[in-house]
Amino acid sequence: MTADGAMITNFAAATGYWGVAGPAYTSRYTVSYNATAGVIVSCPVVHITKMVTPTMLAVSQTATYTVCIINNALNASAFNLVVNDKMPDNMAWVTGLTNWSTGTAWSAPVFSSNGTTWGVAEPPAGQGSPWFLQWRIGPLGPNRSACVTFKMTVY
Repeated sequence: MTADGAMITNFAAATGYWGVAGPAYTSRYTVSYNATAGVIVSCPVVHITKMVTPTMLAVSQTATYTVCIINNALNASAFNLVVNDKMPDNMAWVTGLTNWSTGTAWSAPVFSSNGTTWGVAEPPAGQGSPWFLQWRIGPLGPNRSACVTFKMTVY
């Protein structure tokens, strides 16, 4: 894959001969032309980060997670972004999502108990099996970021 901001150049050449036609063709002149065309590649360069505070908890304490999507592209926006996140075992979802962004919006989270079937209600407190979160993000422009925070409690 070509990197964002790379220049791709295409070359074309044509050569023509002018002379006397017939069986005794002789070339009197040779003419050559060259042309180039360049294009700069512009594609999204998306990174994701995830942080948690505090980093050490006891049972019944709450952790705040922050997930950020960053588009480091020079000119290209990123579209149709989907963020999937597996909830840590032994933690329960805390209702009340806070999100913020720069020029884009996060959807409300959808949940899944298997990571493939989405739209399930919030995980039960004290879930025994892994649960997954998913968000969809609107267009994310060049040099923009969008973050979401959510909370989970240790049980």
